[in-house]
Order: sequence, then structure tokens, then C-alpha cells
Amino acid sequence: ILEDLDPEWIGCQYDLKHATAEGGNSWILALELLKRHVRSLAVKDFYWGKSGARWQEIMAPLGEGMCNYPDFFKRLQSYQFNGPVSMHFEYPMPHEIMKDVPQNQILDETKRVMRRDLTVLRRLLLNSGLTEGGNKAE
Repeated sequence: ILEDLDPEWIGCQYDLKHATAEGGNSWILALELLKRHVRSLAVKDFYWGKSGARWQEIMAPLGEGMCNYPDFFKRLQSYQFNGPVSMHFEYPMPHEIMKDVPQNQILDETKRVMRRDLTVLRRLLLNSGLTEGGNKAE
């Protein structure tokens, strides 16, 4: 569908978590087909876990799941990707876990968790040759 469309005028947001969950390792082929049109990224992680007799996606902190971000970012670097990256925090956050705890402690823990994922993201970007903010890590 996108093949004949000018990537200057139409793009997509690529989400490695959904590509992995829905297609296993076929995300590589999907990325190759979409590479000219990838304009932004959604970044989050997951792993498969069993609940009773049923397998389900379990959201995880960045780098603790099964998404192959090192390979993903290296591929994007080879495609000269330089778009925005949107971090998603879809795993259980402190306000969902910490009960009967003062709000300031919940806020401090939330900041710590989010900074941790940001640190992981920065390391992944730098290791792949991609950097934040238009080729400058901040």
C-alpha cells in the first residue's frame, strides 16, 4: 500500500513491542518493508507469561522483556532514522502497586522507574549508533 507513496508525505509510527507480540521475529521483514516510512517510534517491552492455561503478554520495563531493541535500533541506524521516540510505561507503575504510601514517596518511585527506562533507552540508542534529539544524546 505504501510502496508508491512518497515518504515525505506519509509515514508511520513503528512499535517493536506490537510487531514482536503479533509476529515473532517477522518484525524484521515488516521493518524492512516500512523503513522509508518510519517517522516515529513507540518504545515499550513485554514477555510472554502463562496465566492458568492461557499465554498472555506481560508488560515489562524497557530492556527486561523480549523485544530485541539492540538489533532494532542498529537496523534503524542503518536506515538513517532520526525521528521522535515515544516512551510508553504500560507495565505496573508505583501508583498501581504501592498502597497506603504517601503521595510524595509514590512520586519519587515513579520518577526513579521512569529515569531507569530512560537510561536504558539512551544506552540502547548510543550502542546502536543512534542518539537522542537529532543525533545528540542529552
